[in-house]
Amino acid sequence: NHHASSIFKLLRDKRHNIWSNMDKNEYRTFRSLVISLVLATDMANHASLVERMSTYFFFKETNSATALPDSKTLLQTLLHAADISNATKPWPIYVQAVEKIMEEFFIQGDLEKIYCEDDKPTFDRDSTDIVQLQMSFITHIVNPIFDVLSKVLQIDCLDHKQKESSSSATTTTTTTTTTTKLPWQYDLQLNLETWKQVAKSGDVQKLIIDKKPLKLDLIYLQEYVEKAEKILKKRSQHDLLLACTLTSS
Repeated sequence: NHHASSIFKLLRDKRHNIWSNMDKNEYRTFRSLVISLVLATDMANHASLVERMSTYFFFKETNSATALPDSKTLLQTLLHAADISNATKPWPIYVQAVEKIMEEFFIQGDLEKIYCEDDKPTFDRDSTDIVQLQMSFITHIVNPIFDVLSKVLQIDCLDHKQKESSSSATTTTTTTTTTTKLPWQYDLQLNLETWKQVAKSGDVQKLIIDKKPLKLDLIYLQEYVEKAEKILKKRSQHDLLLACTLTSS
């Protein structure tokens, strides 16, 4: 695997050699772990990782007996999530990543047109709907794994707080899960809502300034970012009002 090979090539550099003090057994274990983490970033493993983490969350939430996912599974999930995390970043960073990644896909499509004449390219720069593609990727790939990570992290943070509380002199017991927003949640919602607003406008073609290399109209898109921000603000206010109403009743 190219990525695994690149990692070990980098780590052989004296400046980055973190295994210099490992014995042979430790090195074998470390190497095996790194390779398994790299292979876990393959999208073929996505559903399995989400399922394993979701199972842990379900049993944890229902107070059923279950063990914390093994450290390898947690590391695999975190690395895979990081690998597909562009949509969780602030819009200015995310949209630049969209341009670069889609151009990479389109270059692949251009080559497929040349060398695979009988097959339709996977990504055709002349016909691929970038907006629908991003919406689908966020909804079906990014959201599920970050949603389960959010739940697991929030529950474990709550467990930690409860343990600290129980060991103090003034113990207060609570079973309510924390609702604190994690850093990526707002940006992920905003980016998805922005694409939804672009799709609703019917002016999708206007967002492309140049097809080769791909260049998006960031000024045009900013209008929809602002619309999305207003929608999320209203949604947040509505949720807060609903929560207050339920609490008072």
